[in-house]
Amino acid sequence: MSFKTKVFTLLICLMPILHAYATPIPNVTLGEIGLLFLLPIGIIDYFRLNDKLRITPYFLFIFVMTITSLVTMILQSSYDYMAVAKLFGRLYFYFCIICILGKVYFNFPYAIKIYKILCIFVSLYLVTQTICYYAFQLILPATVEGIPLYNNETYYAIDFQAVYARLFRPQSIFLEPGVFAQYLLPCLLLCLFKVNKFENNVNIKLALFISGSLILSLSAQAIILTAIIWVIWFGISLKKMNATKKIILFYMGTLGVCLFFVAVTLIEPLREAIIGRFIEGTSYDSTNVRIVRGFQVYEQLGLIFQFVGVGFGNITTFVITHGITTENDLYGSNINGVIQHNYEYMNAIAYVLVTGGFISFLFFFNLFYSLFKVSRGFSRMCVVILLLLSLVGGTLISTTWIVFMLFIYKGIENYEVKDLHKVRK
Repeated sequence: MSFKTKVFTLLICLMPILHAYATPIPNVTLGEIGLLFLLPIGIIDYFRLNDKLRITPYFLFIFVMTITSLVTMILQSSYDYMAVAKLFGRLYFYFCIICILGKVYFNFPYAIKIYKILCIFVSLYLVTQTICYYAFQLILPATVEGIPLYNNETYYAIDFQAVYARLFRPQSIFLEPGVFAQYLLPCLLLCLFKVNKFENNVNIKLALFISGSLILSLSAQAIILTAIIWVIWFGISLKKMNATKKIILFYMGTLGVCLFFVAVTLIEPLREAIIGRFIEGTSYDSTNVRIVRGFQVYEQLGLIFQFVGVGFGNITTFVITHGITTENDLYGSNINGVIQHNYEYMNAIAYVLVTGGFISFLFFFNLFYSLFKVSRGFSRMCVVILLLLSLVGGTLISTTWIVFMLFIYKGIENYEVKDLHKVRK
């Protein structure tokens, strides 16, 4: 395994952790900077090993998104060219990381090894945060002081004592529990579903530990997706067992479900994290903003814009110009207390619909369909969970997207490789 392969694979595993921090280069995070410097070398190595760039469903989606954004630009009198250029720059950059650098440098077995170690570390730290808070009322930090955060000037103004007094949601070394959850979910999948048809990589003990950490985070998406993953695993496992084992597993699963509902009923923080966010409408989260608001904006677009979108990265300018509002508009304030709106904040599915229109959405759907069709085991479950995450969060321009997509592509590529642990590409 080459030095470049080791460095790239390590940077990918660390990227979601480092992405919260800024660098001296504008619009570039600490998680991206190493990959940015590696990109020119990677492009040279890619075309040295490959004659041309493959036309994949992912490439087609980005191409169509680009065309629709150019078309809608002609139809609008007000267009934020700078915001659009910045977001497209990151979209293209992430595509290059996944499809060019990932093709030549990403080592799947090495990534699994490093990634699992990091997941255990961040989970142990979250457990430590939980113990320290409930036992000693001590709040352990989630960030490294002295390193500026990227595009998040209000974070250090948050009164965590007051926030946690209402609901303690530990976040490990991430900015929020949801990001922690997104980082850990592939690890849970690695523990429960086959990476390779010739090897048994299932690790129930680690899966239980990771699941416990996800639940402790009190992230609604973490709790719900963890439950979905285990239900799917139970369903698949039942098919492979004899009658006696099926009965035992069925009763174990039923007991687990009952215990979960009892816990939700009796443990107030768990009830607040799940029921409060989806039914009672608590004011301390952005669940409705992420899940609902984007579709509400899409409904108010004119027919032509529903077809071609308003432009990738151009939502803020468009909704202000056309006076589009919803009851779920996100209100916030900067460090000076000035009220602000984040009109771009919505889940990935809705974001594609609003910015690229129904045309781009069809190609986005085709991307997931094509990946699901050719994937198996771990990689197929990654496709399912990434799609679900895209319904509740902005995954498309995120480190979550990069980690999942690299695991999916390499999982598909290596599913039928014998002696996978010996692969050193």
